[in-house]
Amino acid sequence: MEKNNIIVTGQQETLLFQDACQIIEQAQAAAYHAVDVTLIKRNWLLGLRIQHEVLKDKRAEYGEQVVRNLATSLAKRYGRGFSMRNLYNFLSFYQNHPNIFYAVSEKYGNILQSLTAKSQDDDQKKSRGQV
Repeated sequence: MEKNNIIVTGQQETLLFQDACQIIEQAQAAAYHAVDVTLIKRNWLLGLRIQHEVLKDKRAEYGEQVVRNLATSLAKRYGRGFSMRNLYNFLSFYQNHPNIFYAVSEKYGNILQSLTAKSQDDDQKKSRGQV
Protein backbone atom coordinates (compact mmCIF):
# COMPACT_ATOMS: atom_id res chain seq x y z
CA MET A 1 0.00 0.00 0.00
CA GLU A 2 1.40 3.43 -0.91
CA LYS A 3 0.13 6.70 0.45
CA ASN A 4 1.89 10.02 0.01
CA ASN A 5 5.00 8.21 -1.17
CA ILE A 6 5.18 6.16 2.05
CA ILE A 7 5.15 2.44 1.64
CA VAL A 8 3.31 0.56 4.40
CA THR A 9 3.68 -3.19 4.40
CA GLY A 10 1.20 -5.70 5.69
CA GLN A 11 3.56 -6.45 8.59
CA GLN A 12 3.71 -2.75 9.54
CA GLU A 13 -0.07 -2.53 9.41
CA THR A 14 -0.30 -5.57 11.67
CA LEU A 15 2.17 -4.05 14.16
CA LEU A 16 0.31 -0.72 14.05
CA PHE A 17 -2.97 -2.53 14.70
CA GLN A 18 -1.47 -4.51 17.59
CA ASP A 19 0.02 -1.36 19.14
CA ALA A 20 -3.28 0.48 18.75
CA CYS A 21 -5.11 -2.41 20.43
CA GLN A 22 -2.63 -2.41 23.30
CA ILE A 23 -2.99 1.35 23.80
CA ILE A 24 -6.80 1.09 23.80
CA GLU A 25 -6.84 -1.89 26.17
CA GLN A 26 -4.42 -0.23 28.61
CA ALA A 27 -6.51 2.94 28.56
CA GLN A 28 -9.69 0.95 29.17
CA ALA A 29 -8.09 -0.95 32.06
CA ALA A 30 -6.92 2.34 33.60
CA ALA A 31 -10.39 3.84 33.20
CA TYR A 32 -12.08 0.80 34.77
CA HIS A 33 -9.62 0.92 37.66
CA ALA A 34 -10.23 4.65 38.18
CA VAL A 35 -13.99 4.07 38.21
CA ASP A 36 -13.62 1.20 40.71
CA VAL A 37 -11.46 3.32 43.02
CA THR A 38 -13.89 6.23 42.74
CA LEU A 39 -16.88 4.02 43.60
CA ILE A 40 -15.01 2.57 46.58
CA LYS A 41 -14.26 6.11 47.79
CA ARG A 42 -17.86 7.16 47.26
CA ASN A 43 -19.23 4.19 49.18
CA TRP A 44 -16.72 4.61 52.01
CA LEU A 45 -17.47 8.33 52.29
CA LEU A 46 -21.21 7.67 52.36
CA GLY A 47 -20.63 5.14 55.15
CA LEU A 48 -18.51 7.68 57.02
CA ARG A 49 -21.21 10.35 56.74
CA ILE A 50 -23.92 7.99 57.89
CA GLN A 51 -21.82 6.81 60.85
CA HIS A 52 -20.51 10.15 62.04
CA GLU A 53 -23.27 12.51 61.12
CA VAL A 54 -26.41 10.41 61.58
CA LEU A 55 -25.98 7.31 63.72
CA LYS A 56 -23.36 8.30 66.25
CA ASP A 57 -24.88 8.47 69.73
CA LYS A 58 -28.42 8.50 68.36
CA ARG A 59 -31.30 6.17 69.05
CA ALA A 60 -31.44 3.18 66.70
CA GLU A 61 -34.99 4.04 65.59
CA TYR A 62 -33.95 7.59 64.73
CA GLY A 63 -30.96 6.38 62.72
CA GLU A 64 -32.99 3.80 60.85
CA GLN A 65 -35.60 6.38 59.87
CA VAL A 66 -32.93 8.83 58.69
CA VAL A 67 -31.23 6.12 56.62
CA ARG A 68 -34.60 5.05 55.20
CA ASN A 69 -35.40 8.65 54.19
CA LEU A 70 -31.92 9.14 52.73
CA ALA A 71 -32.21 5.91 50.73
CA THR A 72 -35.58 6.96 49.34
CA SER A 73 -34.30 10.39 48.32
CA LEU A 74 -31.07 9.09 46.81
CA ALA A 75 -32.84 6.30 44.93
CA LYS A 76 -35.27 8.81 43.42
CA ARG A 77 -32.39 10.96 42.25
CA TYR A 78 -29.70 8.40 41.36
CA GLY A 79 -31.44 5.06 40.96
CA ARG A 80 -31.66 1.76 42.75
CA GLY A 81 -27.98 1.56 43.79
CA PHE A 82 -28.79 3.60 46.89
CA SER A 83 -31.28 1.36 48.63
CA MET A 84 -31.43 1.23 52.40
CA ARG A 85 -29.63 -2.11 52.29
CA ASN A 86 -26.82 -0.63 50.19
CA LEU A 87 -26.47 2.34 52.51
CA TYR A 88 -26.06 -0.06 55.42
CA ASN A 89 -23.48 -1.95 53.32
CA PHE A 90 -21.59 1.32 52.85
CA LEU A 91 -21.80 1.91 56.59
CA SER A 92 -20.48 -1.58 57.26
CA PHE A 93 -17.64 -1.03 54.78
CA TYR A 94 -16.65 2.15 56.60
CA GLN A 95 -16.92 0.52 60.03
CA ASN A 96 -14.77 -2.43 58.96
CA HIS A 97 -12.16 -0.22 57.26
CA PRO A 98 -12.28 3.16 59.03
CA ASN A 99 -8.75 4.21 58.07
CA ILE A 100 -8.50 2.71 54.60
CA PHE A 101 -7.94 5.96 52.73
CA TYR A 102 -5.73 7.49 55.39
CA ALA A 103 -3.47 4.46 55.13
CA VAL A 104 -3.49 4.29 51.34
CA SER A 105 -2.58 7.85 50.53
CA GLU A 106 -2.30 11.33 51.90
CA LYS A 107 -3.77 12.43 48.57
CA TYR A 108 -7.32 12.05 49.87
CA GLY A 109 -6.73 13.80 53.18
CA ASN A 110 -8.35 17.10 52.18
CA ILE A 111 -11.58 15.44 51.10
CA LEU A 112 -11.75 13.24 54.15
CA GLN A 113 -10.65 15.97 56.52
CA SER A 114 -13.43 18.30 55.42
CA LEU A 115 -16.00 15.54 55.89
CA THR A 116 -14.68 14.29 59.22
CA ALA A 117 -13.59 17.55 60.85
CA LYS A 118 -16.94 18.14 62.56
CA SER A 119 -17.13 14.58 63.84
CA GLN A 120 -13.56 14.67 65.12
CA ASP A 121 -14.20 17.99 66.86
CA ASP A 122 -17.31 16.51 68.48
CA ASP A 123 -15.31 13.45 69.60
CA GLN A 124 -12.64 15.65 71.18
CA LYS A 125 -15.24 17.80 72.95
CA LYS A 126 -17.00 14.70 74.28
CA SER A 127 -13.74 13.28 75.60
CA ARG A 128 -13.21 16.58 77.45
CA GLY A 129 -16.82 16.63 78.65
CA GLN A 130 -17.67 19.77 76.70
CA VAL A 131 -20.65 18.38 74.72
